[in-house]
Amino acid sequence: HYYIQLIPPLALLAAPYYAQLWTRRMQPPHWLLRPSLTYAWLALTIVAFSISHWLALAARREPKETGRYLLEHSAPNDRIFVWGHKARIYLEARRRPACRYILSFPLTGSVFGGPLPGFDTRSRILPGAWTNLEQDFARHPPTYIVDLYSEPGALYPVQDFPILAKLLVERYQPVARTAEGVIYRMR
Repeated sequence: HYYIQLIPPLALLAAPYYAQLWTRRMQPPHWLLRPSLTYAWLALTIVAFSISHWLALAARREPKETGRYLLEHSAPNDRIFVWGHKARIYLEARRRPACRYILSFPLTGSVFGGPLPGFDTRSRILPGAWTNLEQDFARHPPTYIVDLYSEPGALYPVQDFPILAKLLVERYQPVARTAEGVIYRMR
């Protein structure tokens, strides 16, 4: 998906050549470029990608354990907050986020890709992100907070972020543990 922005300009560059091929104004230099074979190849590509996409969507139809728990134990107007990088939990739970950050990248400074051993990302935290989080929580307090970094040795444990750690200690209690993390409910 990083290179998808190259498709439109490449298609525009190839269009005059293929227009001449398909209108039969020129003979293809190779048998693979014959219009009938190109049509078949395009049709096969569309069918293959459609099937692949539909199968991937079908696999996601059922929510995972965390999303299912939140869906079953919260009211439709409850807000939730997911501490980690799984925005799909909001979708599976069918609940709105309690803040503007649906991923914790701005709050942790996390670098996209895998973890970088020995690299402290705190200098990359978005300026004002924690103030924004507190303001958002004051407006829309999360009924549930999901901690995806609860395992020992996790990259961004809540204890390393005083504002969130204090909030969990003072106002929340753990109510469930799933394969993805710990779910806290407001007292």
